[in-house]
Amino acid sequence: MKNILLFSFLVISFSAYSKSYYVDSSAVGANDGSSWVNAYDSLHKALDMAVSGDTILVAEGTYKVSPDADRAACFRMPSGVVLRGGYLSGGGGRDIWDHPTILSGDIGVQGDPTDNTYHVLYLDQTNPATVIDGVFITGGYADGSGGDGSGGGIYVKTNSSRYYGVTIIRCRIYDNYAINGGGVNIDQKGEIYYSKIENNRAASYGGGLSIHNDGRAYNTVIRNNYAGTGGGGVNIGGFNTAPGLFNCIISNNETAGEGSGIYQGESRVVNCDIVNNKGGHAVRQSTYARISNSIIWGNAPLQFAKGNDATVIDCAIADPSLEDPGIIVVDSMNAGLNDTVAYVRFIYPADSVGNVSTPEGWTHLKQAYWYILPGSACINKGDKDQLPDEAKNIDYYGHPRVILDTIDIGFAEAVIDLSTDSAVVTEDEVVLHGNVLFSIDLDLTRRGFDWGTDPDELTHHIENATTGWYPYSDIIATLPAPGIYYYRTWGMVGPTIYPGPVRQFVVCATDTTRETAEACGGDSYVFPDSTVVDSVDAPMVHYSHLTGMYGCDSVVETSLEVTVVDTSVTQDGIILTAGAADAVYQWLDCDNGYAAIAGATGQSFTPDANGSYAVAVSQGHCTDTSACYAVTTVGVNDHPAGVYAVYPNPVREQLIFETGGENFSGQLALWNILGEKIREITAEDVQRVEIPVADLRQGVYFLKVTNGENSVVFRILKK
Repeated sequence: MKNILLFSFLVISFSAYSKSYYVDSSAVGANDGSSWVNAYDSLHKALDMAVSGDTILVAEGTYKVSPDADRAACFRMPSGVVLRGGYLSGGGGRDIWDHPTILSGDIGVQGDPTDNTYHVLYLDQTNPATVIDGVFITGGYADGSGGDGSGGGIYVKTNSSRYYGVTIIRCRIYDNYAINGGGVNIDQKGEIYYSKIENNRAASYGGGLSIHNDGRAYNTVIRNNYAGTGGGGVNIGGFNTAPGLFNCIISNNETAGEGSGIYQGESRVVNCDIVNNKGGHAVRQSTYARISNSIIWGNAPLQFAKGNDATVIDCAIADPSLEDPGIIVVDSMNAGLNDTVAYVRFIYPADSVGNVSTPEGWTHLKQAYWYILPGSACINKGDKDQLPDEAKNIDYYGHPRVILDTIDIGFAEAVIDLSTDSAVVTEDEVVLHGNVLFSIDLDLTRRGFDWGTDPDELTHHIENATTGWYPYSDIIATLPAPGIYYYRTWGMVGPTIYPGPVRQFVVCATDTTRETAEACGGDSYVFPDSTVVDSVDAPMVHYSHLTGMYGCDSVVETSLEVTVVDTSVTQDGIILTAGAADAVYQWLDCDNGYAAIAGATGQSFTPDANGSYAVAVSQGHCTDTSACYAVTTVGVNDHPAGVYAVYPNPVREQLIFETGGENFSGQLALWNILGEKIREITAEDVQRVEIPVADLRQGVYFLKVTNGENSVVFRILKK
């Protein structure tokens, strides 16, 4: 299931007149917030302008609360405004984790947290349409009195009215401090989804998170936090079990008091893993607390202390001294399949306990993988009636919580098949592939696929008693009409069934159309699937996949033939000849807007005046125009031999002009083939002139010799 589906229940209403403001600390435009080019360079400017219904988009980078040492400063969030981070600088794509937008309270002396702002992000009686999405929040230091002692990273100050609150999605809140609620403190109402709250500290309660009354956290990682008095990871409590934690991981937190993972007052904790925490009891309950479908394992020194009139429903706790009908006692070990011992069987748990202090330990903690394996005592043992409303019933990794009317204990459903599970459909059969993790004892293992046209009734059942990859190519001998079909992988170890999620495959009819098309060389061509090829210069075959019914591909095979017109021209003196044979020609006057020259329609053309000329060549349905060629010697007669001499010709470095014994007074002008004058020398009573040409390009040039009203032109070849 893709992440976009995970948030489908978060509906935000925007005003018809809502605006978007852009923030990028590196923007160099007008800085008016109207676009990425003209983005505000300060987040405060956008927060000052935005009103309910508006959206603020913030590029990657670090945005500090205050440029000076004002500890009371903060990013104050307007009610009903959406703040989204993680955009690449300059706009374009969005990647929250690789291109973080960091809101920092580290002001004053850099690296000294004691002079940081009390809160990084402050919300006062905002409504639930207020959204913080995809930002990193760090450096808050709430050591003040009253509200300034709560929520170093985020402080949500609301009342109990249903009209107030905030939605926090995919944020990372880290390295903050407070007296209570080091990372986040929610006074009354607010919800957190898919976030990471880590490396925060509290002097009293709630090192990572402190939730009061009607706050909730879903599918969130809370790890490596510390609290001096209690609730190293979370301090939660309120009234009528309204506040809650759902599908959360509370790991590697620590306290000097009680509740290293959770200090729980009147509230709900459902389908959470409280693992590898240090200090007192990992979960310390008070009166009327309720915990269900959760795993409490691997904590030190103690696991669980039940409160008066508290409720425990279907929890797996590694403490043999506990006696409660709502507790499945699991072994402190994590391996094996045994009929007499109950194991949690995490795939890859962290092996450290309490706050990690080394880089190696922190890496190991982040790599911890809390899926449970087949044979776990937690599979199918949860109570699905303890879940929140159905729209939010997905585990941390995005899988449905309820499968075949059962639910596992812990924050994630058991691993049954890999993400590579797939269906490959050909013209008349379908092949299903999957890989299910089971016992190595084949006598205990059965596996297979169910499929059908109704996702609720998969009537076709195929089974195989082997492990590893599972291909089955005879499932459907002849496919019915094109349509959508559903299937599910499943497996059994002993008497326990492990059903995978229902997926779909599509049966498509074979539909390939072949066509031939023509294009002229240098033109662009658009294929049926809107693919554009610029400047076509050779034949090609292109396959367009067009989406039709059921999302099936209809293939169009296009054979593109290309006609490349020959526009070469050769020049011999004043005679121009087109290189293309068997074509239609029209000679053009380049100096007259490429006007067609009447009667000039032959392959060769001899102009009757100096100028610049080109030819339009038509071959088949394609026409192209040559470059322009300069003609500068129309009407020029050769000077009588023996009067003037110009040599050497061809020439490389020095061109010599001699008169043959007579004195010469006049001008010597050297022209290129485009009719541009590039040298001019005035001579007075001379018989010899040297003209340097070493710096000129190879090609044809013309030397015009003018003496009074008489002139002569010599054609020069530069080597």
